[in-house]
Amino acid sequence: MWGRIGIFLAVASALSAQAIRNLPLDAQQVVDLPVSREVTTVMFPGPLTAVAGTDMLIDNGREASEVEEGTPVRFHVTHAPGANFILVQSLQPEAAGRLTAIFDGAAYVIQLRTV
Repeated sequence: MWGRIGIFLAVASALSAQAIRNLPLDAQQVVDLPVSREVTTVMFPGPLTAVAGTDMLIDNGREASEVEEGTPVRFHVTHAPGANFILVQSLQPEAAGRLTAIFDGAAYVIQLRTV
């Protein structure tokens, strides 16, 4: 059912040539997402079960998150449990990483890269 519906990417940055993009929702394809120091919003057609990634600060959007000093955090990701969106912000120049979002029983991979 969700195969025909896409994810909606809103990049809140003047650096991006494409401010808003609609992409097909395909668990077999990695989505390339340029991210700036501004907040980038990624919306799905329904609630996400989980969000995961390495070297990223992933918080639930409700409580303060702490990271140990010296930890190499490349992106700040906010996802409130049960929400249909993710907020992403780059924390380092030239950073890259993969974020996985679980939606409707499938894993969707988003390749993040700083612009």
